[in-house]
Amino acid sequence: MRFEQGKVNQLFQQRKLMRNWSGFRPKENHRGLIMGTALLADAAGIFIVGMTLQIELRVATVVGDCLMTFSIFQRMGSHRQRIYQLEVCPRDKLSHNGVPAIYGPHEHMPNEEVYAVSETSVDCDNWQGSFSWFLSRTNIESFVLEQPC
Repeated sequence: MRFEQGKVNQLFQQRKLMRNWSGFRPKENHRGLIMGTALLADAAGIFIVGMTLQIELRVATVVGDCLMTFSIFQRMGSHRQRIYQLEVCPRDKLSHNGVPAIYGPHEHMPNEEVYAVSETSVDCDNWQGSFSWFLSRTNIESFVLEQPC
């Protein structure tokens, strides 16, 4: 799905707040994943219609094998579209099969653009650094969230 660039720019510039955090729970349709969601509100605390934040983590069975996804979705009619996603995984793991292929953490931007993330704090061993970078990148007010596992 293509998004109007002006609206995308406005969305990323607008300060947002996380509200109604669900807490982490096992994902019903996928063993080994936990997920939490929140609604997003503007700076005045008014909910942004159809916009949600989702954090999904794979509970690693092998040390150092992580997968963390931090996403923003927008409901458009009956479909939920990904607006932005930060995917954190080991730096030596092929994580995106596009051209060029990407190893390690990367971000999905609106309009299907994908970029490698070289920020050192975005790493499997740094939950808080990865979460903080996501909040900063998407202009969401800082929110303390305990590392789930």
